Amino acid sequence: MKYIKNVIKGIVIGVSMMVPGVSGGTMAIVLGIYDKLVHSVATFFKDWKKNALFLLQVGIGGGIGVLIFSRLMEGAMTNYPHIMRFLIMGIIIGGLPLLLRKAAHEGGSVPSGNSELAGGKAGVSGADSGLAGGKAELAGGKAGQAGEVGGSAGRSGWDYVFLLLGVAIVMLMLLEPESLIRSTTEGSLLSYILLLTAGFIIAIGLVLPGISWSFMLLVLGMYEITLNAINTLNIPFLIPLGIGLALGTFGTAKVIERFLQKHPRKTYMLIIGFVMGSLVEVYPGIPMGWQLPVSVIALIIGFVLMFMLGKRGLTD
Repeated sequence: MKYIKNVIKGIVIGVSMMVPGVSGGTMAIVLGIYDKLVHSVATFFKDWKKNALFLLQVGIGGGIGVLIFSRLMEGAMTNYPHIMRFLIMGIIIGGLPLLLRKAAHEGGSVPSGNSELAGGKAGVSGADSGLAGGKAELAGGKAGQAGEVGGSAGRSGWDYVFLLLGVAIVMLMLLEPESLIRSTTEGSLLSYILLLTAGFIIAIGLVLPGISWSFMLLVLGMYEITLNAINTLNIPFLIPLGIGLALGTFGTAKVIERFLQKHPRKTYMLIIGFVMGSLVEVYPGIPMGWQLPVSVIALIIGFVLMFMLGKRGLTD
């Protein structure tokens, strides 16, 4: 029964991976298997039979999810690009509170939790006394919000440096995606090398919560052609990309596990920078006609769904 559950969880993760902005890592957190996944990859050879069995179960489910959902996503992105991209933007923005809370939680900012409690008490006492109740309640709410994301007192200047670094890296990746697309579809030796490299980079989205591999494809300008390659089983394209993904996953899991253990706050601030920078690539411009209200509704739906999943993921 446990094996079936792992396969089902893998299917859910695989489906989520096909939506740019929805992180497979975040979904693994929500499903309660993220730590085990990273540990199984990082320490694979210490108990390879046990780790291989677990990864195989989740991997089979993930493959099923990708194959099932890839054609649907390709059609939706082709026929309703503005609506889908606004949905993706909502999902990205809705995932930010989870990452902010993870940064605060992993950073061990206990005082901020106390400030949140104090903020709530200040709001209640202000309302009860009737003396400047509105101001006290507002101040309490602000203090609570500050506590939730870690509080300014709990952050260092380096946190913001890593945040800006994440945004800057994404901006640099957005400079010439068209040339990368042309190079990866030429069928030359260079294209295979670029696909290997792209797979290695995209693997970050398989390991880090908050960054989806489909988002990395989108940033590299390879999302549509990769979906098409999956749907048409373009083996010369998929094999080097898959090898790069495998190498990147094993190569980065141990490093990421160590960074999350030793520098969790800075790592999550870097991730938040990646996610914020992704909005530039996803934003399609203002839609026209009937697509405008539908796109706004899609944005709200995406935000609410991811926000609720994020709240569950933090508490589970």
